[in-house]
Amino acid sequence: MLSRVVQNYGSIIENAFVEEKIVVPLSEDEIVVDRQVEVTDEVEISKSTETSTQSVEKTERRE
Repeated sequence: MLSRVVQNYGSIIENAFVEEKIVVPLSEDEIVVDRQVEVTDEVEISKSTETSTQSVEKTERRE
């Protein structure tokens, strides 16, 4: 809502239909969306080596 306080009513009547330029500054809101990585947990990973031995018996075929 725009309101104007006027103290001199005589000048309003004289200039009621005079063309004048009115400047209204405009502004805008800019929404910025950003992702930020945050560490919440940690997982520990390790490797273990296993050695196994198997006996295999099979007849070898030669041509």
